[in-house]
Amino acid sequence: MKLSLRSSKQVWAGLLFMVIGLAVLTVSRGYTLGTARAMGPGYYPMVLAILMTILGFAAVVQDLFRRRSEPVGTMDIVPVSFLVAGVVAFGLLIERGGLVAALLGLIALVSYQRVRTRPLEVLAIFLVVTVLTVGIFIYLIKLPIDVF
Repeated sequence: MKLSLRSSKQVWAGLLFMVIGLAVLTVSRGYTLGTARAMGPGYYPMVLAILMTILGFAAVVQDLFRRRSEPVGTMDIVPVSFLVAGVVAFGLLIERGGLVAALLGLIALVSYQRVRTRPLEVLAIFLVVTVLTVGIFIYLIKLPIDVF
């Protein structure tokens, strides 16, 4: 069995997961954890960060035992930029504009190409996601988030 670490997509993705997981663990270490029954503000980020770190490590280790791996190719930066912009818009709009405005900003930005070619499809996605999100998070779970 031959071990070799190549510059593959899986290695870079695994390293990115580990860096993000460790960064979240570092930033959230001052938050109160609570228990599984009464979770504090640091419980979910800690669990998610540990899982991300473990998955990243597993991806790197798995690549060590592969015979061939897919090399890192070129990437179009525009779709990634719109994806990041959508997540940032959601974060900025959720408190200022409410859940509906945040979802509108998120969906409009992450589906930027379809808005131009299939606007009715994006509108339908927005309506379905909004109804489900409001139903689940506002009425079912009763999160204290402004809808509008």
